[in-house]
Amino acid sequence: MVATTLWGSDTVAGIAVDPDGNIWLGAYSRLGLGGEEDSGFTASVVRFNADGSLDRNFSADGKSLLPVSLDIEDGGNGAVQPGGGYLVAQYVKVGDAWVSGVSRTLADGSLDTSFGSGGTATVPFYWNDDLGQQASFSVQRDGSFFASAGYPSGEIHIARFDATGTLVSSFADAGVLHLPASVGIHPGGMIDVSLQGDGKVLVTGQHTLTRLNPDGTLDSSFANGGSLALEVHADALVIQDDGKILLAGASGGVATVIRLNADGSLDTGFGNQGQIRWGSESAPFAVADMIVLADGKLLIGGSQGTSADGYLAALVQLNPDGSLDHSFGNPDDGYHHIDGGGDDDFLQGTASFDDAIFGGAGNDLLYGQQGRDLLTGGAGADTFRYESVADSYRTATTAHSDRITDFDPGTDTLDLSSLGFLGLGNGHDGTLAIRVNESGTRTYLKSFEANADGERFEVVFDGNLGQTLNETNILFQQARLTGTEGADHLQGNARGEIFEGLAGDDRLYGALGNDVLVGGEGRDLLMGGGNNDVFRFDLLSDSYRTATENHTDRLIDYTAGEDTIDVSALGFTRLGNGYDGTLDVIFNQAKNLTYLKSYEADTSGARFELSLAGDHSGYRNLDIIFAAPPEEEVFQLLGVVDSVG
Repeated sequence: MVATTLWGSDTVAGIAVDPDGNIWLGAYSRLGLGGEEDSGFTASVVRFNADGSLDRNFSADGKSLLPVSLDIEDGGNGAVQPGGGYLVAQYVKVGDAWVSGVSRTLADGSLDTSFGSGGTATVPFYWNDDLGQQASFSVQRDGSFFASAGYPSGEIHIARFDATGTLVSSFADAGVLHLPASVGIHPGGMIDVSLQGDGKVLVTGQHTLTRLNPDGTLDSSFANGGSLALEVHADALVIQDDGKILLAGASGGVATVIRLNADGSLDTGFGNQGQIRWGSESAPFAVADMIVLADGKLLIGGSQGTSADGYLAALVQLNPDGSLDHSFGNPDDGYHHIDGGGDDDFLQGTASFDDAIFGGAGNDLLYGQQGRDLLTGGAGADTFRYESVADSYRTATTAHSDRITDFDPGTDTLDLSSLGFLGLGNGHDGTLAIRVNESGTRTYLKSFEANADGERFEVVFDGNLGQTLNETNILFQQARLTGTEGADHLQGNARGEIFEGLAGDDRLYGALGNDVLVGGEGRDLLMGGGNNDVFRFDLLSDSYRTATENHTDRLIDYTAGEDTIDVSALGFTRLGNGYDGTLDVIFNQAKNLTYLKSYEADTSGARFELSLAGDHSGYRNLDIIFAAPPEEEVFQLLGVVDSVG
């Protein structure tokens, strides 16, 4: 397997292989276009070499985010062709009517105007996500593809296009196969389609595989009268050159690949009695696509769960007999490999594996989590973060210590601010000791005091850093960046930091760390950057409005579920109508701003107000730290609860 981080919340759309063996992976990433906040998906492509390594000749780091918006809730509306062409389902206007269409974006982000008609191929049936008629793509080895839609009524429409986006008129009825509900496929999700050499068509449905004659009737010679019941929904379908059929899907985090003979019977010579499985509930794998390579090996694309925090885009390669191909992707060295690129990356390891994380270029944040991890920052000013003793420790009998291979004391940072250690010392009384082995090849930063589980913190560095590790490059508390009375621009890095702008109209940018941003007086712009940030307001003068003046701070990138607004020092106790110690939430659609405000002014006419870019007015869209309510209000609330039982 090879796994790689992309841009946030990512879902794999499909995979394709060039004649020279280069692998293209298409995905959809929940990330705003142009850096602006956006709740939809954008397209992304990644190119791998044939051995599973990232092809860094493509887009510097092997990855590219395309300027293509995908208006979908969950997968199915994107695919990738050989050469990196990204297919997107969309609606196009023909005359006065809106019809379904497919456009193709090239790997450089430009619209391919040679595809279809001026860049878009018209689909001769209508799909609608709201009615469950989600578009499905099935790209074939030669780049031709099927565009399909399954309807709640049970009907299915399948159109066949060549690689250029032109309908293949020889297929079915002028390029479209219309299947009535009586065929019994029951879509129930994404549909995958594959065409046999004799013109017969295989279609996946809800836990079924069905083979049809070229005219759309059931092929009674296949399986049980034309249809085969499956244990899981088949998310991917491919036909080998010898006519054998491969299916892949997942259930409960466990991925399954099954091979059938041409008649629908199980091919017991593949894997373990016809199938192979991997993954689990704690380390789930979700299948997206599958192809057979020219040498008979099988390549599966999908998403590998790392922990409760999310998924990585992943490829798994099997030998023709179903065994894992250990020559592909991550080296078979006992590590789960994660590589960064040329930008500032947040690279988070897994709690289930020993990770080998490589930052590459950029000022990266590396967080291995649990496991005995191998961490390499690469070029740039990198931060290695630890949030728990369990992330890197030693017991009386075993070592679970991380190893950092290239720590540069002049530019890199070890962030231990979450662990509670007081500083450097002898390893006792809350301090950490520095020890170098006799040969000078390893430096150890360690505690000699164990916790209740017998674990004592330890990190290992390559080389002799005994004279260069200090409390400048090891953070025991969050670093502070403080402004002046003027207009300041404070920019952090990957470590966790506390920003204090003081007076003036300041610009605070937290970058990748878990930061605390305090704008202070003035009309400030606050951007937390990646990870979990706190926007704190200590005084009313930090962000307010009067009848004639606006001194309101603006939060540029607030993210619910990650970031927090702390107004506890101001005495506000909850959301409400803006009176009696409450704050009102108002969304201004014209300005695309959400306002958090009070309508009660102090003696100078100032009332608290804060603006956030985007719409955060919905239920639970704001995480706010309030002051504790007065005791009498607590009793009133308890009385209300008691009165309703």
